[in-house]
Amino acid sequence: MSSGKSGPARGRMQSAGVFVVCYGAWFALSGLGLWVALQLLEANPTVTLRLGLSPYAASMWNKTSTVVVLLVWLVGVMALEPYLRIGMERNMLVARIIRVVIIGAVLLGLAESIQLFG
Repeated sequence: MSSGKSGPARGRMQSAGVFVVCYGAWFALSGLGLWVALQLLEANPTVTLRLGLSPYAASMWNKTSTVVVLLVWLVGVMALEPYLRIGMERNMLVARIIRVVIIGAVLLGLAESIQLFG
């Protein structure tokens, strides 16, 4: 005798679990993306020094890059949801999460290398 549910109820419970994992990953990866975006923005002083910008140009660079980086992050968050949802439907959710984490790690490495080696 099994003590668990069977049939359609069990399928719905498994679907709900995968759904929670999908949207939990979306939330966590969005937070990771924001952290990476902020790390990229922290590299701005190094970039402005390397480019030899005047104070006015450096201010414009800082403000423009902040808007652009955060808009790219927002578009990325919006594109990530269907990417993960479709991956869940095709049983490719884990592979897609790993891809997104790798992209975030590469961008984080870029930000850190700019700050370290400027």
